[in-house]
Amino acid sequence: MTPVFRFPYLVAILSLFLLARGISLGVDGVDSPDSVPPVPLDELVEELRAHLEFAAAKSWKMELQDILLAQGEAHSTRLSSGKSTKVTLNAGFGLDDDSSGLDPAEGLEYRYDFLISKPLYHWGALEADHQFGILLVQRTHSNRQVAFLGLYESLVNQFIDYLILRQRKKHSAATLAFQKERLELLRDQELRGELPREQLIQEELNLNQATLDHQSLENSITRAERYFRTEAGLDSHVPLSAQGMLPAVAGDLKLVEDRMASFFRQVEKLSVRFQEKQLRLDQESKKLHKYEVDNRPKFNGVFRVRRDIETVGGIRRRAEFEEVFAGLEFSWSIFDGGAMRALALDSIQTKRQLERELAILKDSIISETNFLLEDLKIHRESSLLVERHFARALEQYEQMDRDVEAGRMSERDLQRLRQNLEHWRTNLYISRGGYYKTLTDIYVTLEYPSILAYINQP
Repeated sequence: MTPVFRFPYLVAILSLFLLARGISLGVDGVDSPDSVPPVPLDELVEELRAHLEFAAAKSWKMELQDILLAQGEAHSTRLSSGKSTKVTLNAGFGLDDDSSGLDPAEGLEYRYDFLISKPLYHWGALEADHQFGILLVQRTHSNRQVAFLGLYESLVNQFIDYLILRQRKKHSAATLAFQKERLELLRDQELRGELPREQLIQEELNLNQATLDHQSLENSITRAERYFRTEAGLDSHVPLSAQGMLPAVAGDLKLVEDRMASFFRQVEKLSVRFQEKQLRLDQESKKLHKYEVDNRPKFNGVFRVRRDIETVGGIRRRAEFEEVFAGLEFSWSIFDGGAMRALALDSIQTKRQLERELAILKDSIISETNFLLEDLKIHRESSLLVERHFARALEQYEQMDRDVEAGRMSERDLQRLRQNLEHWRTNLYISRGGYYKTLTDIYVTLEYPSILAYINQP
């Protein structure tokens, strides 16, 4: 979805007129709040969407998740292999020189041991391992989604902060220009004896402070850009595009409320966080079953073909052994010092903990999102109020500009209103930023499909 900005007719004429005069004020129009639906910010700002697509593919956080996913799949394969038939071959070939005893021998000899083993009955322990491995892979996929939700929230918030810092820099530049011009006027007054020296010194100190504040903002912008690049996986040669403006807030939140209601009705099915916790609980159940049955007798089917050469007796008599065996192998760990029982008790307590966490997770998600919705409503009202202040400041500025052109007011008065206009525009960015940060928190909590779609792209 591409944002649509509606510029008031007078502002468009004023901008063209000022451009003809060689003055660039960067006057942004005020969008109609009802023109922007309450959707995640990336659906309104194309350049942000491009950065998020890049982050989904190149961010170090997602690369780490890919590594963990590969590890989980390897671990799953190892666990599931317990159910499979095992085939092993041990063989040796070399020179044998046995000159002692009654039957000396010399020459090339070979030995081998070929074994096929198939688990037959392990009381479900191997099946539990197999299922644990499958659940592990599912968990790594869920963790990858949860990781991107966090990355998405971080990048959107950093993008908003970056745009706010750029606007604050514009306000700072306007303030600095106004104070420089004011200082020159005061110097002329001081030279004519119309102004106390102390007032001029105070104005110089104010200008120095404004200069430092402006430099601090430049450093903050550089630091914010570096943080965003690191988080998004952008190398220094990849351009950072953040030239847009924050759209107007939505006048109607019904879309958000409907989405919340739908999500709450199906939290257990739709929530990745809930599913991840459920997968952990299922894993612990499989692990507990394995611990409970692991000390019971185990039965394996065995087929073995073996040839070996040994010395027997006290006089080192050589003997050859050739064996073919097919049958049933029985093993039983009768006593292990209580190790398996301790593992089972630990698993029981972990399972109880996960059951408790899962029981409160749904209520936690619902209460958290409802709180965010109330916070969003406050940010919306605040933003709408600031928009009215900004519209009033813009109207005053337009009127002042006409007065300047008519010779009724000075250019310095227009510059003072320009500073005031940037002040309210900065407040507008800050209020909109708070709105979109809270809206982002809501959609991350709701795990909106368009967010997770970034990591499902081919």
